[in-house]
Amino acid sequence: MINAVRGSLIVALGLSVVLPVEAQIFILDHGTSGPNGVITSTNGTLAEYSSTGAVINPGVVTGLDAPSNVATDGVNLFISESTGTVAEYTPTGGLVSASLIAGLKPTVTRIAISGSSLFVSSFSGAIGEYSTSGAAVNASLISAYYPNFIASMGSNVFVADGSGKVSMYDNTGALISKAFTTGSLLATSGSDLFVLHGDGTIGEYQTSNGVVNAVNEHLISGLSGSYYYGMAVSGTNLYVSNWLTGTVSEYSTVTGNVINANFITGLTAPYGLVVATVPEPASGEMLIVGVLGLMVVGWSKKATL
Repeated sequence: MINAVRGSLIVALGLSVVLPVEAQIFILDHGTSGPNGVITSTNGTLAEYSSTGAVINPGVVTGLDAPSNVATDGVNLFISESTGTVAEYTPTGGLVSASLIAGLKPTVTRIAISGSSLFVSSFSGAIGEYSTSGAAVNASLISAYYPNFIASMGSNVFVADGSGKVSMYDNTGALISKAFTTGSLLATSGSDLFVLHGDGTIGEYQTSNGVVNAVNEHLISGLSGSYYYGMAVSGTNLYVSNWLTGTVSEYSTVTGNVINANFITGLTAPYGLVVATVPEPASGEMLIVGVLGLMVVGWSKKATL
């Protein structure tokens, strides 16, 4: 009987370790404005917000040097900085590696992740491929004219260059579709690619057999100016950061309508952003309570035998 009680307790504990997760939005704030609006480069932060726009932690990571982009491999967060490095952190801000990738000069512009591949672009014109553990696969995988923005989808890499042309490459660096549209910011979700165009619209595209097809070239409209530096998609919601206003706006990828123009406010100079799933804060506490409760029940039954 005692063994049966112990067995039931072990099974119950085993079932209890399945923790729920929730999609959170992580935003890079480039730094604090100093005299004459100059950004203080070593004061960048990574902030965390809920899917409702509520602030969870305004300083998950602090002291970043002019961070430009953040990406996730589904487990950890990777941040590129002006020091020519890519650092890795846990979603709670724990430092995994301050220089996972180093020596990337001149300035790193963007990073993107697909599976275990991490793609890094720089103003040198090169887009390199590395593993998410930091090992170089091909430091010059793709050559492009000032690659400002990049995104990945499966075996494809999308590049928006300095002339505003967007092209698609495969993971060997081969050019598949040259200048299929124009734009800057890029974001992918499933089989969809979203591109911010110079006319203030965001278009939706899909790929098929090496061909990029427009689903709706003007899905979202009304984004004026050239101060948008971050875009991410979660489900049917698309988020865009505005460096000038210090805000993040939310749009529907189904209708193209604005959901909330001021979804997140109060940022200094928001750059890259990413949506990642992390354990809900209360989950750990509930797990501990559940475990203690089961232990008490088990001990009580044992004591009565």
